[in-house]
Amino acid sequence: MTPLDLQFRLDDLQEDPREFRGQIATEALDEVLKGMIGELGFRAQGPAVVTGNVYRSRRDVFVEAEITVAVGYDCVRCLDPLVFKFESKVRHLLVPGKREAAPTGEVALDAEDAADADDDLDCYEGDTIDLVPILREDILLEMPMNPTCVESQGAACARFEQVLSAVSSTPEAEPEAAIDPRWAPLLELKKKLS
Repeated sequence: MTPLDLQFRLDDLQEDPREFRGQIATEALDEVLKGMIGELGFRAQGPAVVTGNVYRSRRDVFVEAEITVAVGYDCVRCLDPLVFKFESKVRHLLVPGKREAAPTGEVALDAEDAADADDDLDCYEGDTIDLVPILREDILLEMPMNPTCVESQGAACARFEQVLSAVSSTPEAEPEAAIDPRWAPLLELKKKLS
């Protein structure tokens, strides 16, 4: 059976798991990543590759996915450009987003009730399911808040001590031209406080 794409119809699903494969475009990733950490922002290095299985039980849809993506950023300590690569496994339960007439004996949840019942529930509307917004959010949640060289290289910044000594030295001892221009506002602040 041919794998599904990241957008498919509910009628394509059965109770047996069905494989899906796809990519989240670089532009779609950049829409949510840019501006997260100011001008140092995250940048998608290419599309995110997604594989997984999906199945349904009545109107509920169960998704298990593995996401592989590379994201560029500037270290918040030394400002070196780096790449953060990760693989993440995620699971989601998708429920109908609008209150539907439930068969006798079943309880139907609307989007607000579903969100209150369990934070792991996501909603879909109509007969088409689009996994891209849900998986983009998973990628966003994997991003470190203050990314340093550790996330990319597994070790502390190679230039961090050099940056600290340059910023902490007196302006007479160290020429300002040797300092990265992005550190200039901190150098000006240091001069005012000295």
